[in-house]
Amino acid sequence: MKRITQLASAYRDSKILLTAASFNLFDHLEEPRSVEELASKLGAEPCALEVLLNALVALGFLEKSESRYRNSPEASRYLVSSSEEYLGHWLRHANRGFARWAKLEEAVFGRVPEEESRLEFLLALDRFARIRAEELARAVSLKGKRTLVDLGGGSGAYSIAFAQRYGIAATVVELPDTAPATREILRQRGVENIRIVEADFLSEDFGRGYDAALLSNIVHFLSEDKNRRLCRRVYDALAEGGIIIIHDYILEDSKVEPAEAAIFSVHMMLSSEGRVYSWSEIEAWLREAGFRGLRRIELSETRVVVGER
Repeated sequence: MKRITQLASAYRDSKILLTAASFNLFDHLEEPRSVEELASKLGAEPCALEVLLNALVALGFLEKSESRYRNSPEASRYLVSSSEEYLGHWLRHANRGFARWAKLEEAVFGRVPEEESRLEFLLALDRFARIRAEELARAVSLKGKRTLVDLGGGSGAYSIAFAQRYGIAATVVELPDTAPATREILRQRGVENIRIVEADFLSEDFGRGYDAALLSNIVHFLSEDKNRRLCRRVYDALAEGGIIIIHDYILEDSKVEPAEAAIFSVHMMLSSEGRVYSWSEIEAWLREAGFRGLRRIELSETRVVVGER
């Protein structure tokens, strides 16, 4: 399975390198530079450039010291235009080919795949959510808790895992256009004890007095401002002594590790208004909202921050 998933997502690593090479980014990093300095030279958007630079560090093409970036020895040898072993011309050629490869479906089948439905999207995520949900439910005890609200709970995989392990009453909050897909997946799995509330949890009421709130793979979809607002709304929705569980890809404060999270941050920047955030960024939102007793938990592929109301 791992070989298949790695192959299917390999285009991310490739496009990160090809994009940097196509704009001669490495020519400007033989000496350490800050994001702001490099953005000014390249005419790039600073926040987006920082996400790209961190991914290039994760891939081994750049090095980062504090807030400054410079080329790795490999990049200096092959990716700087003054080098005799420069590969940039070939990489720019490969980048132009990237767009042609995106038309492979039309060349073979005469059409592009149909747009992904909500159900297909949730099923795509559910395959891995079911594995990670069991690990999360073991790592974060809800013993003694009675109710859980699962914001943007998708297929319900995490709610099911917690409900089965701790006998807790779980509520999944989903948007009205996604909730029918959630219901269909729960029906297919024979699950009848998960309540579904149709609401936009950023702006609409989703209930109060919960003992625990789960935000699994939610914060990377949202901007920093929306995440701050969401943490405050969750605080208000919890009973005294309730806990918030933020489960996601979470970066070290350097924002270049784990490598998979730094690369996924580029994907989220292109797919949403969000990105992958660091431990300190998430903890700052929680403290601002009033949470205390913050705990960090390492899982096999993801990470967790738990806070108490």
